[in-house]
Amino acid sequence: MVLDLDGFHQLDLYDLSGVSPLILRIIMMIVTLSSLLVRLSNQGEKMKNIILVIASVLMTTSLQAEIKIGVVDMQAALQGVSAGKSAKSKLENEFKKKQAEFQKKEQGLKKMKDELEKKALAYTEEQKRKKAMEFNQKMMAFREEVGKSQQAIALRERELTLPIIEELRKQVDVLAKKKGFSIVLEKSEQSVMFAKDDLDLTKDLISAFEKSWKNKKK
Repeated sequence: MVLDLDGFHQLDLYDLSGVSPLILRIIMMIVTLSSLLVRLSNQGEKMKNIILVIASVLMTTSLQAEIKIGVVDMQAALQGVSAGKSAKSKLENEFKKKQAEFQKKEQGLKKMKDELEKKALAYTEEQKRKKAMEFNQKMMAFREEVGKSQQAIALRERELTLPIIEELRKQVDVLAKKKGFSIVLEKSEQSVMFAKDDLDLTKDLISAFEKSWKNKKK
């Protein structure tokens, strides 16, 4: 997205010669954010909410200190910490048997479908209707079973990872305060496409989590 700074030209209409550089800077920030919000009106609520959060922090901290914005990849952190790896392995082991059952049933349904197609010419219309109905019923039952299993996996995943995510968020707060960040955004293609390495807290978050989690387990 290209930032249009045409809004700055409106400042030429006023005499700002007596205004301090800090106040001018704040005015320019407000104009820039206003322009961004207008252009983001059709790009989704999530992005607009991010801009509004940044605007709020700018208004409350610009008069005091330099704004420092950090990013963190929570998904990478969850997958990178030992507790996250353990939770993933446990989840996979718990549903490995169920997955094998589904593969066996899927192969049976495929075999049944192939047989129906091969013998279609030998069946009467009534036989074809009954065979097709039987196949469809089994397919629907299979899909329903798979759907319920996926829901169970999602619930179990949440149960295993929620304590880890809560601790990660807690450590983000600790790191932000320690390193003097005013805002920490979650890194993703939808919200943050690029950030300098020194603003990315993901590696520091993983290290901080490991220390904190190890102490909790003692």
